[in-house]
Amino acid sequence: MNTPIKVAKLPNTDLGDDPNDHRYDPDYVEKIQPFSPDTNSIPDCISIIDAAILKLMNDDAGAHWEQDVIEAARELYKIDLSEFYRKRNEIKAANKDTQITDWTKVVKNNGDSEESNGKSDELVNLARQSCELFHDDRGNTYATFQQEDHFETWALGSEGFSKWLSYKSFTDLSFSPSQAVFAATLTTLKGFAIHEGEEQEVYLRCAPTNGGFLIDQTNNEWTAIKITAQGWAITKQPDRKFIRSNTATALPDPVDGDYSLFWNHVNVPVEYQTLITAYMLESWRPQTPYVILELCGEQGSAKSTTHTDQAAIRSQQDTAQNRAERHAGCFCQCRQ
Repeated sequence: MNTPIKVAKLPNTDLGDDPNDHRYDPDYVEKIQPFSPDTNSIPDCISIIDAAILKLMNDDAGAHWEQDVIEAARELYKIDLSEFYRKRNEIKAANKDTQITDWTKVVKNNGDSEESNGKSDELVNLARQSCELFHDDRGNTYATFQQEDHFETWALGSEGFSKWLSYKSFTDLSFSPSQAVFAATLTTLKGFAIHEGEEQEVYLRCAPTNGGFLIDQTNNEWTAIKITAQGWAITKQPDRKFIRSNTATALPDPVDGDYSLFWNHVNVPVEYQTLITAYMLESWRPQTPYVILELCGEQGSAKSTTHTDQAAIRSQQDTAQNRAERHAGCFCQCRQ
């Protein structure tokens, strides 16, 4: 949407004693052709942006990245700055995945150059050739790609995926993508993941598998521990797709040990030890409801110590407290 520049002619005015003062010279003003807002285009811009906001509210995370929406936002930015920022806030509130900062930068850049568009196309083609794009049942998008002798799965837009794609761009295409190029590339890849990629399930830390469970060790080799009724083994190629948070720490390789030693560090009566064991094991199972453990006792009965020790075993020292990143949350000294 390109609005022609209007010529603003100011009324004749006494120029004063300075012959070089052209501020009020109408002929000079015609030459510099200052921009004059075309208010007739404001409703058109708002209409286009409002349509994108409606799509965003219906989980179309790429609606505001459509070219006509970008052009309308650029025009509104030039014509009516206050209305532009009102619409920007509406876009931000409509969907949590708007990447509003990157979008605003693209709008203010007054359009990507042909070179930038070409780089984005190159990057999209490289990513599609180098990784598997897919989505889950909630519409979240992911990529699985090979790194050395293992495969990794990251959410599109995550730090892990961004670092990988930036590295591939530099090594394979000989350029580092700008923020605008990367944002345009990411939007396109999300579209491919949603509309052409398969729907697959991803897991955080633990996943069911045939005859048992897989526990992601969250190490650089992306190995997993397979646990069955017959025992455990480390696999370098798990048959489930794991994602991981930035706060997850690596688990050590398991060794044969004596679980009964755990009870030396917590104050749990013998008759409740089986219940506590079942609770900790159940906390790892991703396909069942989360269970709640309540520890009751008098002051000084080591409730907090027991809480801390069993939580450390269950979470394996993950630092994140968010239940979205761990299979259980722990709360101590809760009172009404």
